[in-house]
Amino acid sequence: MAQTNLEVFLVRLTSITRSIQRLKTTGMEKYDLSAAHTVCLCCLLEQPEGVTQMELARQMDMDKAQVSRVVRHLALRGYVRSMGATAYRGRYGLTVKGREAAREVAEQVGRIHQFVRATIPPEELAIFNRTLATIDERLKYAVMCYDGAHLQPKAENQGKDTASLQKA
Repeated sequence: MAQTNLEVFLVRLTSITRSIQRLKTTGMEKYDLSAAHTVCLCCLLEQPEGVTQMELARQMDMDKAQVSRVVRHLALRGYVRSMGATAYRGRYGLTVKGREAAREVAEQVGRIHQFVRATIPPEELAIFNRTLATIDERLKYAVMCYDGAHLQPKAENQGKDTASLQKA
């Protein structure tokens, strides 16, 4: 049976994701970090005032339990510190050791991005990003509309855009 365009896209996306995960962890063995840890470090590097676990979960598109495990791992190894009273309401920020590791990760990711983009014209990247954003929005909308048997907009979602539905 022939694959649809969406199935081919999903297979390629999975392959891309695996390659990105491998690249993010290459060289990070010395820090005892996985791809999820490196993403968290980069998020924290961009926000020196710190973030809550809930904010990290949204930024990393990861469930709260996984974020909690990632933050705990990073804290136990001295990369992250709590800036507040409680784990869930408190803010987390990087330690000096964490900033050093995060900067190395960010530099590595920058080199990879530069290498990948080098042969792709900017206008093709722009089209790709718009298309990818559209696919992402449509799939999120489908998730909200699918009842397990049928894919139809629910009455309460009629006329609303995807962004407003996600906030609800």
